[in-house]
Amino acid sequence: MVRERHSWDLNLTLRLSPGLLGRASSCPADHHTCPNSSAGRGQHHPGCSGLGRGRAPVLQLVRGAGTEMAQQILTFHVISGGLTLGPAHTGQETVKPDGSLHIAGLNLADMGPYTLRKILMDMSHPTWSVYLPVYDGPGVPVINPMDSTFVAGSNLTLSCFASSNPPAAYTWRVDGSPGPAGQLLSILDVSLNSSGLYSCHAANADTGLQSMAQLVVHIKGEGPECSSWCSRNESD
Repeated sequence: MVRERHSWDLNLTLRLSPGLLGRASSCPADHHTCPNSSAGRGQHHPGCSGLGRGRAPVLQLVRGAGTEMAQQILTFHVISGGLTLGPAHTGQETVKPDGSLHIAGLNLADMGPYTLRKILMDMSHPTWSVYLPVYDGPGVPVINPMDSTFVAGSNLTLSCFASSNPPAAYTWRVDGSPGPAGQLLSILDVSLNSSGLYSCHAANADTGLQSMAQLVVHIKGEGPECSSWCSRNESD
C-alpha cells in the first residue's frame, strides 16, 4: 500500500512592509492535511489574526519549544533580506515568496512544536509557538503469530498492529464475515471448523486511509478425533 506524503505551509515567518514592520502568524494553510490541534479540522486557528507588529531586524525559526542554537532551522535578516540556515535545517524547509515557511515531504519526525523568535531593536526577544501534528498511516498490518497452525481444542489468539498516527482502529473478518473489533482476536477451544482466512483491517480516521493483512489459519486434530479431512489438510 502506498501512503501519501504531504507538504505543509506553516505561516510562521513574516510579511514585511518597507518600514520593517513584521506580522507573524501561526495559521496552517493546509488544514485538511495537518490541522492545528487547538483549532480542529478545517477550523480557523485563533493565531491566524497575527501575532503583533514591531521592528524586527532578525527573526529566528526554531524546531521545538525552546530557542536553543542547535534547534534553529533558519534566521531571517530583515534589513538585508538575507537568510541563514541553522543546524536543524533538513533541506525540507524553504521560505516562500509570501514570507511563509514551507515544509516538504512531511514525516512523523517533523511533528512537534515550532517556535518563532523576534530579536527587536531594543534587544527584547518575544517568542510564539505553534504545534505541528502529522497524521500518517496506517501501514500494512502485521498479524502475529506468523505460525498459522493450531491444534483443535487449544485457544487461538491473533494480534494485529499497523504503524499509524493517530493509532489505527482495527476490525477482523473471518472468511469474509465480520469479526470482532480491536487488535486482538481470540477463540477458545478451537475446532476444525475454525480453519479459514482471517483478515485484519486497520483504518486511520484522520488520513482517511485503510490497509489490510490476511492470514490463512489451519486447525489440525489429534488422535481418533482427526477425520480424513484433517489428514488431507495436514498433507497439503
